[in-house]
Amino acid sequence: MAETTAGQSPAGRVTPLLRVDGVSLSFGGLKALDDVSFSVRPGEVVALIGPNGAGKTSMFNCISGVYRPERGALLFEETDLVGLRPSRIAAGGVARTFQNLALFENLDVIDNLMLGRHTLMRTGVLAGTVWLGRARREEIHHRRRCAELVDFLDLGGYMGRPVGLLPYGVQKRIEIGRALAAEPRLLMLDEPVAGMTRGERSATGELLGTIRAELGLTMLLVEHHMHLVLEVADRVVAMNFGAVIASGAPEAVADHPAVVEAYLGTAAHGTGGDR
Repeated sequence: MAETTAGQSPAGRVTPLLRVDGVSLSFGGLKALDDVSFSVRPGEVVALIGPNGAGKTSMFNCISGVYRPERGALLFEETDLVGLRPSRIAAGGVARTFQNLALFENLDVIDNLMLGRHTLMRTGVLAGTVWLGRARREEIHHRRRCAELVDFLDLGGYMGRPVGLLPYGVQKRIEIGRALAAEPRLLMLDEPVAGMTRGERSATGELLGTIRAELGLTMLLVEHHMHLVLEVADRVVAMNFGAVIASGAPEAVADHPAVVEAYLGTAAHGTGGDR
């Protein structure tokens, strides 16, 4: 299905950092993605929205290499990601968070952030175990970079404690930090404010703005809360039943009849599930 435009992007004609071109994916008789096409330009924040089961996370899993689509291309800086291992895609500059927390609860903040640095490490397991010479210098360097992230994310007050004991909103921030630790060029966020209180969602929206302003990162996010989408996104891609039904400026997509019918309803007018 061809992409339906709802409003014009302010970014103009710029070579995309990520181009999704005619991607289809099925599980048995269930079509999870049906000829999906959209792009993300350098420096943009693009949001994927749609009801549960629309195919948003399946799309994320295809981009990050968890799933291999049956048809189509996934071009990141003109390199096709289809068929590449997730570790290769991560090392190439694509980092993601998960809808459900995937932290190591018994480790502290720094050690969880260090896990995001593994694609940047050059010493092997044996050298790392001995912890001499190059391996020692490399670990010191990476820990220093993680300490800088702790300051950037305002996590200093939570150091030295297992992350499983920390508040949920802080854990979600650490999850974002672990993705940032990989120094990606594309940051993919799968429902970054899911399960948060209104105050936590507001703080996360501010954090995403800071990440964009200070790090210049391109972001692709899946999100249900339209208040956050309207606040942070340059463009929105709406999906339903595995297909793109509208794309364009956030306000235009929010008011698009097909989107309202498929997903938003009264949430499009400000009742987006605050608690």
